[in-house]
Amino acid sequence: MIPCRVVSLPFLVDPQYFDLGLPYRDATDDKVTIETAGTTLKYNVAIKCAAVTPGTVFREPIICKNIPRLVPVGPRPYALEGMLLAINIEQLMQLSKELENSNWCNARKERRTIEAEAAHGTVTRHYWVHQKGGETSTNSIASIFAWSRGLAHRLLDFTEKLEAACFGTVESGKMTKDLALLIHRPKVTRDQYLNTEEFIDAVAEDLRARLSGKAKL
Repeated sequence: MIPCRVVSLPFLVDPQYFDLGLPYRDATDDKVTIETAGTTLKYNVAIKCAAVTPGTVFREPIICKNIPRLVPVGPRPYALEGMLLAINIEQLMQLSKELENSNWCNARKERRTIEAEAAHGTVTRHYWVHQKGGETSTNSIASIFAWSRGLAHRLLDFTEKLEAACFGTVESGKMTKDLALLIHRPKVTRDQYLNTEEFIDAVAEDLRARLSGKAKL
């Protein structure tokens, strides 16, 4: 849905798709994983569906001005690698102090290849509702940012506008149910949030305005 409605991939690049679901990995004796890795090295970029893979993902908060933060922090948020989520809280706080005024990066020697994915894992419960034909209001921002960070490897201006469209949509009051709950708490009503498709379409509309130069910045 995101590649078709928001990113419009057919007009930008010729994407190579690989099925890394367990059934197909088993059916190919995991050869599809090797093929995927080879293609990533060829093009130096990959965009991956969300998965539960602790210790492999750098996580950076996506902050909208009108959404209350569950954990209040200073003006400079941290980007944490997945392994940090499992360490002792005292160690984490000490490390945060050490990193507060510094930049740190662990990069490949060739410094050309990037893999981007949403850091929240799969949204199984919502998918089950969708399979039954029910309405879902799934926050799609992290998945959109996975596409933007991967495409930024080649299309920086476009991806900056894409991420700005996400912020602009939410800060204009158009958001999914999880974000509306942070603002309105249990009193949230159906007219205060969008379902999954409505939200993605709202981001796409904002993006089109930015690309045409008609957005209200």
